[in-house]
Amino acid sequence: MDQFIFDYLKGTKKNFSDLGDEVISSLTSLSKKYQLIGFISSVYKFSDEERLKELKIIQKVSVAKNLIMNHDLKSICNQFNKKNINYCILKGPALVHLGIYKRGVRFFRDLDILVSRSDLKLAFKTLRQIGFHYENKLSNDDCNMLGNMHHLPIMVNKNGTYLELHHRATSRKNYLNCPISENILEDKIFHNGMYVPCADALIGHSLYHGLVHHKGRIGPIVLFDLKEISKRFNIELDRNNKYLKSLCLEDKVNQIKNLFIDVNKGVYTTNFSQKLDYIDKNIVPKNQLDSKIHIFNIRELIDKIGNNFFYNKVEFIEFKYQIKRSDIKFIIFYGLELLSSIRRRIKFF
Repeated sequence: MDQFIFDYLKGTKKNFSDLGDEVISSLTSLSKKYQLIGFISSVYKFSDEERLKELKIIQKVSVAKNLIMNHDLKSICNQFNKKNINYCILKGPALVHLGIYKRGVRFFRDLDILVSRSDLKLAFKTLRQIGFHYENKLSNDDCNMLGNMHHLPIMVNKNGTYLELHHRATSRKNYLNCPISENILEDKIFHNGMYVPCADALIGHSLYHGLVHHKGRIGPIVLFDLKEISKRFNIELDRNNKYLKSLCLEDKVNQIKNLFIDVNKGVYTTNFSQKLDYIDKNIVPKNQLDSKIHIFNIRELIDKIGNNFFYNKVEFIEFKYQIKRSDIKFIIFYGLELLSSIRRRIKFF
């Protein structure tokens, strides 16, 4: 993985014929897990070898699926524009629409659209009118219960296009009050029929999503996105950026810039892997949810002792099924979800 990340950032071109079967098998797995087939084909030149058959199939499926999603996205934006809905396309779809990448490089799994809280119900109603519905068929057809989530339950249409309608750009698990949602909507730009984030917002949200929202080691796509955004708009990653400042990620973007500098002037070594690991160190987002225990609040104390598991499950059920906890059906859904959680945690060995 690290060698591949280095090669893409460096702009190295290689042939699949130079790779062993184990490496090709690993690249195939990465393509399935991280939507990396476009980046892989940018580094490695395809041949007619039989062992590349699965990679080629993944590439063809990815191209077809993203064509369908882009068509659906245009239809959504057309309707949102007609109704003056305050929205902005996020993440991969925005990058592709802006031409950040060459065709067939940056693929994505779903559509992410941020809308203002005041337009959330109208946006939801509009999506329902053009064929989108909640993937969870047991969910009420409404958008009142938001819980601790930053988007509505996953929606899907007959084309199999999945969509997340966001009412904030960051999770409450990381930031109690989203520090960038309002700015994204205020600074958005209109490009070929769609509203997309400005350059600084693209950098800020990309880094947040790849480094804070997703736990674990920094993934390859956020690095690729930052490199291409910087190149496309001809801007330095470490310039004064209010989004990075609001997210408390200025030090991290400086580390990534230095990583890019090292890549451009060096060759791959194990030191590159160490630098990737270092980027993930000491992530402390601003305005995190309160982790203190207030001993005079019995309910909160009990919740904290149980790691808030049962209370968080209540909010999750309200969100997933769009149902109030006072509804009699809530007890049934809560029991089913709790049973499912218990089963997943059972270990026999």
